[in-house]
Amino acid sequence: MLLPDRGGALVDEGVVRSSAGAVFHLPVANVGNLADALRGVRERGFWVFGLDGEADQSIYETPWPDRVVLVMGNESKGIRPGVRRVCDVLVRIPLDPRLESLNVAVSAGVALFEAARAHRALPADARARAPRYPK
Repeated sequence: MLLPDRGGALVDEGVVRSSAGAVFHLPVANVGNLADALRGVRERGFWVFGLDGEADQSIYETPWPDRVVLVMGNESKGIRPGVRRVCDVLVRIPLDPRLESLNVAVSAGVALFEAARAHRALPADARARAPRYPK
């Protein structure tokens, strides 16, 4: 998990409690510039997907590659413009028209679950042919 030094969420007692300890099984790094850090992971073969309520592409219609970084924005402002430009793909969670949005924790859970489900549903040979980020 990459967290910006300024303006990002803190891994505090509340996070530990709400994650039921799962946060201890996830490497967490604070970075000075999130856009630069995302460019770095992209250079290492990861796709950068941004979760954005205004995106055209649904998470349910998206081919999820093996190596993907999911970018979550601020609950009130979304993904910052500089970080948004680094994203290879923007995806959204389709919602009932009566709903405005989901909070960031729920959105992350839904998107990560769908990425894992979609990936497991692929036969092994299809996973091997999944999109790779061009070097």
